[in-house]
Amino acid sequence: MDWAKHRKHKAAAKVHVALDLISFIPIRVVTDSANHHDGSYMSELCGNMKSGDIAVMDRAYVDYKQLNTLTEQGVFWVTRSKSNMKIKVIRELNKGRKNTPQKGKEPHYPIILKDEEVELTGKTSHRRYPRSFRHVSAIVQDSNGKEITVSFLSNNMEWLPPVYVTCIAADGVSRLSSRRSSRLYRYAPL
Repeated sequence: MDWAKHRKHKAAAKVHVALDLISFIPIRVVTDSANHHDGSYMSELCGNMKSGDIAVMDRAYVDYKQLNTLTEQGVFWVTRSKSNMKIKVIRELNKGRKNTPQKGKEPHYPIILKDEEVELTGKTSHRRYPRSFRHVSAIVQDSNGKEITVSFLSNNMEWLPPVYVTCIAADGVSRLSSRRSSRLYRYAPL
């Protein structure tokens, strides 16, 4: 595959798919060599989204400039946070409404650990996304029943924290297990 040159002796291709979450029908498909970062396809995948739509995406698609564009268009987005993301907490949200397990009782997932309004502190990151957004950390069960801690980001400040977990869980157990996949979903409310 000459068009998919990846390394000296290897070829690789990536297929990026935007799915409608209601019908699970692909609304946009991009195929290319694996030489480009997933985030570079976000504008193409989200190009036809309208105000009120919800983009649920893998953290590989996080591109702060594109997230800012979606926010300006009135599109809500939810994604997992990156481990190297530098943020400053502006304020805690839903204080006292966290779903913490009670002693001796079976936990009810997700268990919300943090719910906060934050902003990026990196110079370039903050220039690309100068707004505040929501950061939610929760304990969830992966596909094997093991508890894992995950962190979510969103520009929607109105939803209660479990909604973020539900949006990401719409990606199936693949995002909450060890399998790797890059997906971007679009949900257009009726």
